[in-house]
Amino acid sequence: MKGMINVTNNSTYKQGDMLDNCPHDLEIERAILGALMVNSSELLEATINRVEVGDFHYDSHRKIYSSYLRLHSSGVIVEPLTIKADLENQGHLDIVGGMAYIASLMDGSMRLTLRNMVGYIKILKEHSRNRRITLITSTLQTDATSKQIDKVCMRGKAQEVLDILNESDEIKPLTNLSDVLAARLEHAEAVSSHEHVNIGLMTNYRQLDQMTNGLQPADYVIIGARPSQGKSALGLNVVDSFIKNGKKGLLVSIEMSEASLLDRMLCSGGRVDSNRYRAGFLNTREFQRIHAYWQYISTLDSPLVIEDTPNISVPEIKALAQRVKRERGLDYIVIDYIQLIRPHTRKDSRNLELGDISKALKALAKEMGIVIIGLAQLSREVEKRSDQRPMLSDLRESGNLEQDADIVIFIHKPKFDNENPDCQDADLIVAKNRNGPTGTCPVRWIKEYTRFEDLQDFEIGGMHDENEESEP
Repeated sequence: MKGMINVTNNSTYKQGDMLDNCPHDLEIERAILGALMVNSSELLEATINRVEVGDFHYDSHRKIYSSYLRLHSSGVIVEPLTIKADLENQGHLDIVGGMAYIASLMDGSMRLTLRNMVGYIKILKEHSRNRRITLITSTLQTDATSKQIDKVCMRGKAQEVLDILNESDEIKPLTNLSDVLAARLEHAEAVSSHEHVNIGLMTNYRQLDQMTNGLQPADYVIIGARPSQGKSALGLNVVDSFIKNGKKGLLVSIEMSEASLLDRMLCSGGRVDSNRYRAGFLNTREFQRIHAYWQYISTLDSPLVIEDTPNISVPEIKALAQRVKRERGLDYIVIDYIQLIRPHTRKDSRNLELGDISKALKALAKEMGIVIIGLAQLSREVEKRSDQRPMLSDLRESGNLEQDADIVIFIHKPKFDNENPDCQDADLIVAKNRNGPTGTCPVRWIKEYTRFEDLQDFEIGGMHDENEESEP
């Protein structure tokens, strides 16, 4: 089955540049393509959601199946003459072996039933998966023998193999509308009666939580801001709230080290001056507050895993998330920040790469049933406006962040400028909320703690060290 394969007396079928030793089955591919021409209506509907163009080994078969899909989507009957016309329009008719080869595909296909077709598709998909695994593992073998081994890249490729092995051939069953509506009605009644229903992850910023009703599993949330506006601080504040609410998470910090993050958490959670902490000038009462915060967090069953590997990719984040979920449980991931994620596949522009990254993060949130919060740097355009108030358009230079996100939150300090860098007034702007209202949530920024406080908490509690001595 090498080189040129005779299919009729008058035509030949070129295998193309695919490797002969890759898993494939010529007769299975021919049988599937032929059956779709004989019983196109029934069998194509059963095939179209299971088989992709790339599942065919031979390039000519890929072109023929692509023709089937074009005809079907246009409402044209799939038969030899319509396929011939479509392939002629695409300039592919001679490449696939002409009309003689198209007609030869129907030999023996009259007897192929829907049940047979499902079995053939299963074999086709298995060969397709094995080919992809073969190609990836061959590159892994090459990488392993190179002088400079890129472990990060190799882990990403290994995760690809695991993802392929976890793929399912099963089609999601059709659901009855009355059944799914009944389940949602039951949920709504439980929430309305204030029964113990998990309505989502609460940030403990009251107005924000009222707008979102808690962040829901599969939510992809973007927190955007200009540099030095507190993205990382807000991300850590939200993590702190999740921990206190018993949620288990993964914090991916591409910009800051684990030690720096933990120092920030101690200062923010213990409400001590971060500058005094770094300089070693904490007094006894401040040390007591840090210890009290640490002891409180230690009693909670809400572990946080911190990953500070630089140059990390989405497949690596996914592999780590799956491990964390398996070993400890996982409710959320916070990523600081999205623009620093390494693209898995290089594209012509960074914008396109960020688009792929954003789509992959949204898919990961949905696949794992968790909340993913991605911090994002806004474009410099926001600084050119007189009020410097962020808008959704400020995300459009960053791939599909705006489009993919379920919720977009901006940090805005209305009175922040070079003359007033310590301004405490801040807003959390909910610029997009797919399942709820948008609006502005005023908060208080406490620079020395690197912390955003809910206004009500700030007014009740005040500043912790207001009457304390500053001497160590």
